[in-house]
Amino acid sequence: MNAPSGWGIAQTVAVSTAAWTALFGLVSYLQPCRSYGWNGRTVAGIHGLTVSIMSLAFGVWNNQSPFTQPGGVSNFFEVFVQVTCLGYFIFDTTFCLAFRIYGRETHIMAVHHVVAMAGMMTSLWMGVSGTEVSVAIGLMECTNPMFQLRWFLREVGLRKGDTWYEINDLAFVFSYVIIRGVIAQYLSYCVVTHPQTADPIKFFAVAMGVMNAILFVGILEYALKRYTAMLWHLTRGDRASEARIKSPAESVNKNQLSNSTDTFEEITMHKSLGFTMKYIKQQLLFKHHNI
Repeated sequence: MNAPSGWGIAQTVAVSTAAWTALFGLVSYLQPCRSYGWNGRTVAGIHGLTVSIMSLAFGVWNNQSPFTQPGGVSNFFEVFVQVTCLGYFIFDTTFCLAFRIYGRETHIMAVHHVVAMAGMMTSLWMGVSGTEVSVAIGLMECTNPMFQLRWFLREVGLRKGDTWYEINDLAFVFSYVIIRGVIAQYLSYCVVTHPQTADPIKFFAVAMGVMNAILFVGILEYALKRYTAMLWHLTRGDRASEARIKSPAESVNKNQLSNSTDTFEEITMHKSLGFTMKYIKQQLLFKHHNI
């Protein structure tokens, strides 16, 4: 089956965008008491599960290896995966910018979506690298349902310490580190170093690799803080220490640790960028004072 091209792809992307928008409308109609954020994240979870299955079926099982043979001509099924995901990203980027359902993370999600959309549009326009782009979509989205479930659990009152929350949180962190921190980075390396891959595709492979690396560092920092603290409490068995009188420094450190495990905002590059800007500001003030 021949893959569509040109105007046919543009029409298909438009249909995909309309379909995801209609799904959001349906979800909102079925859950009128829920917020835009709840309904938008419901659609996000459905999309993550859908394209992950499609990527596994069309980008892995029925194709050559994306790690050893990237840069090939895209087939119909690979194009189908890309237009499905591209239509959703167009919807979600518009939606999250309009309603800011991701709060302080909105700009991060928007940048992530724009880079991903540019890569998919380049692959669709050139008609190549459908295999590795489809696999990259699956790697990028397969952890998304767990990310959304994490938010849903907090919304219904289940937070750290609850069994289901902890199981999902651990599964999310572990899968994110392995899939996006290791496998996705290796895929980017294979795409960039293979002689058959087109230069524009290599550029976007590097861009996504850098973004994944930044997010991976944030996730790793969160995991180390969270589970080191949990291990410390389990080994010491000192639950009474929560009530003891602390010095101001200890209280600040404890509050920072608690905040870093309560919201996902502390797991992203937002925190790293914040520390960087704070350091630069301190250096500028120091130099100005010396002058």
